[in-house]
Amino acid sequence: MACTKQIGKNVIRNFVLLFASITISLLVSELLVRFFYGKRICMFPRYVSDVKLGDFRIRGNIPNSHYWHKSYDGKWEFRINANGFRAQENFEYAKKREICRILLLGDSYTMGYEVDLNKTYGFVLQSFLAENGLDVEVINAAVSGYGTAEELIFFENEGVKYSPDVVILGYYCNDCRNNILAELYGLEGGKLVTRNKEYVPAINCRNFLNSYWLYRWLSENSSLHNWIRAYLSGAIQTRIQKINIARIRSTEVENRSDHDVIIENAY
Repeated sequence: MACTKQIGKNVIRNFVLLFASITISLLVSELLVRFFYGKRICMFPRYVSDVKLGDFRIRGNIPNSHYWHKSYDGKWEFRINANGFRAQENFEYAKKREICRILLLGDSYTMGYEVDLNKTYGFVLQSFLAENGLDVEVINAAVSGYGTAEELIFFENEGVKYSPDVVILGYYCNDCRNNILAELYGLEGGKLVTRNKEYVPAINCRNFLNSYWLYRWLSENSSLHNWIRAYLSGAIQTRIQKINIARIRSTEVENRSDHDVIIENAY
């Protein structure tokens, strides 16, 4: 009996020691990451899920979500409306005749990472036009990580329903990389063709993790967590990009005539 009690005490003691060791290690790692990478680590959680748009299934902001972004430069609140847009109000498909409606398409730059809502260029644009006597309504439909392929899908299947008078595309150089990763479209004989109808990278995993309060808290507050996430995400994306580029080049060669290939190799 005494032996059993002693074994139980040892198990409890070892468990406590293990828990304490892991906790201390994580805290020390957090401090080290903040010390060496503090100015470069951004805590930018992305609350996105899959959305069905026509025949496509791609990413979209989670409607009615609320979260914070943090970096060395500050802290910013994000509120997503019922439409899945970063906005204070919701939008109906139908619009008033006298209103000029402007639809913004883009990625994190258009969505407004590291700025408050009233500092996004969409908000500034609407305020400027209103101050000059124009009755306008700007809809910011940007989603972080979007390339022009996803923006095209959104516009053709959802954006047009808002009957925009003007469409502004916020382009950034990494859009090409995002298009390569998504591989939703391709060129065949100089024509744009659909390659895939789905691009929802790690969405199920992300949704599962975000269902836990602790993970959401870490994504908004832990430099260690975001450093690990950024490293793994970058490595995976780089690998996928290399595979897709190799496939695209192979397809391009197959679509050319032998004469074209011989001429190109000659130079």
